[in-house]
Amino acid sequence: MTAFVDLCRNPLYAFPYLIDRASDVHPFLLPVLSELKRAGTQIVNDPQRMIWCRDKATMHLELVRRGVPVPYGLILSDQDHLEQALQQARDKLGTPFVVKPAEGGGGEGVILDAQTPEHIRQVMRESRLNKVILQKRVEPAEIAGRRAWFRVLYVMDEILPCFWDDRTHLYSLIDDLSAPWVAPLIDLVRRIAAISGMHFFSSEIAMTAAQQYYVIDFVNEMCDMRLQSRHPDGVPDVLFHRMVDLLVSHHPRLQPGTRLVLAFA
Repeated sequence: MTAFVDLCRNPLYAFPYLIDRASDVHPFLLPVLSELKRAGTQIVNDPQRMIWCRDKATMHLELVRRGVPVPYGLILSDQDHLEQALQQARDKLGTPFVVKPAEGGGGEGVILDAQTPEHIRQVMRESRLNKVILQKRVEPAEIAGRRAWFRVLYVMDEILPCFWDDRTHLYSLIDDLSAPWVAPLIDLVRRIAAISGMHFFSSEIAMTAAQQYYVIDFVNEMCDMRLQSRHPDGVPDVLFHRMVDLLVSHHPRLQPGTRLVLAFA
């Protein structure tokens, strides 16, 4: 990673286009990315937008304000009286409920079957922002024997929906993208893109038996880029290659054979 930083600051090189895959776990890259942006580099995603979107509490409030359907949620900080807050929200929240740290991804630090204030404290202790979201659990419908739980990828204005089992974390392709239940997924993610200002992200969305849609995980700014052929819980290979094609072809100065530099964690 040090070699990458040195390369970025070398005046002999110019970077018209850079895809950030590392600043979430290597925050020391943020000043470097800011320098590149000032020098004219187009960065996907914009570093400041990434920081803003990474706060799940902020995104929850933004989506609610803009009418995007999300599960009932309650934002708590280490300054709140957890027992009292939980008691007041219990009817709307249900039991068990989900507790998420306000930052992070990949399910890290999330408790899916929380019931007590101690569960909330457990997640709070691990939160860098000292802030958590309590979220009502959503039970998805079934579509042809599969849970109606989706991971929807947004890549440079193109939307790639797929099944994503929230229990096994396994992706599977949607056979018929013209099915009527696909269109709302596309609409929701397009709205999230407009709100977030992001160009490359994914969202988790669930559809209930009543055909109500809820955005569960709002903006995952570091999409999974592991091939399913190498990792069982990775992205289907055809989606991976489509994502790469979209990322590479987006910038007008990138021609076939151009070397693409990515900041990988």
